Amino acid sequence: MIKVIGFDLGDVLKKDPLKALERKYWTGKVPLAAKQKFLRAIHKVDTGKADEEFLVKTLHETLTPHLSLEQIRKHLLTTKLLPPWRVLQKVQRHYPIAILTNNFRNGPSTYAKILKIDLSPYTVINSSLIGVRKPHKDFYRLALRRLGIRPEELLFIDDVPSNIAGAKKLGIPSFRYNQNMPQLREFMKRHGVRGL
Repeated sequence: MIKVIGFDLGDVLKKDPLKALERKYWTGKVPLAAKQKFLRAIHKVDTGKADEEFLVKTLHETLTPHLSLEQIRKHLLTTKLLPPWRVLQKVQRHYPIAILTNNFRNGPSTYAKILKIDLSPYTVINSSLIGVRKPHKDFYRLALRRLGIRPEELLFIDDVPSNIAGAKKLGIPSFRYNQNMPQLREFMKRHGVRGL
């Protein structure tokens, strides 16, 4: 029986500006070394070993075409809510909500201010605060321990296939959201979610 519903933040509940930046500017002209440097920077930020300014500087060094630091900062703070947010608002009357995110330290609170939403009713599990990111099994184990539930009691929605695979390995019922709202609703109904 599902006791908690978990949502990823970026590209599930809100538009992920970092992914949008990658899609827009990462062309075939970007050298492999630059991409690897960027991925290492994301890992450091998402595990709390560096702050978001480190990521901004790395993007400044690796993006093609070149963007100023101010342009990158502005882009990273541009976001909007996505349709699963409305689903969260409906089901929160029946279930505790967890937000399971790979993010920089103040990412969830920063985006909440920008979007004028309140995340305080939800349990936010942020990779940079626990030192491990999805899809590592320890991320999910720590989340389950903090939520006080077994894997089969968490329903998890994410947009990244490897994050879904990591959760499923532990027995967490998981769904890959890819702007496929009818399938998301069907998945939730199949698992007996009330309030949809």
